[in-house]
Amino acid sequence: MSTDEMHRGTHAPPLPHGPNMHLRLRATINSVPVARHTLRDWLRELGSPPDVIDDLCLAITELVTNAIEASPTSAAEVSIQAVYSEPDIYLEVVDHGNGFSLDSDTFDEPGPQSIRGRGLPIVQALVDLVAVERRNGTTKVVATRRLAQ
Repeated sequence: MSTDEMHRGTHAPPLPHGPNMHLRLRATINSVPVARHTLRDWLRELGSPPDVIDDLCLAITELVTNAIEASPTSAAEVSIQAVYSEPDIYLEVVDHGNGFSLDSDTFDEPGPQSIRGRGLPIVQALVDLVAVERRNGTTKVVATRRLAQ
């Protein structure tokens, strides 16, 4: 993915106004299906195409899993928000963990035998833009998917 499609550093875009879904969940593995099913229901209510629903549900699964793994304890909170602002859908996941290194311009592809490290590359393949921001002990990831016009 080119750097035009992924931004790292100090600024993830603020979410626009529009129909939205918001969840605050504990940093436990049980939160992953809650986030996925809630997003699926919300996207269906919006009338999103099935392929967009499938892609964004996989993306939120990866983002929430990463947030949970980065969280310091299972009592920590993970914030999940989705916003539809025509023609885009934005997914935002915020955790209070250390996260991963933001030092390079691309997410390193894991080796063929690696068990970890595929989450953000998967998300990048499913959306049009991924922005990561780390500030004041939190990591925020915003994934943006443009709907076909």
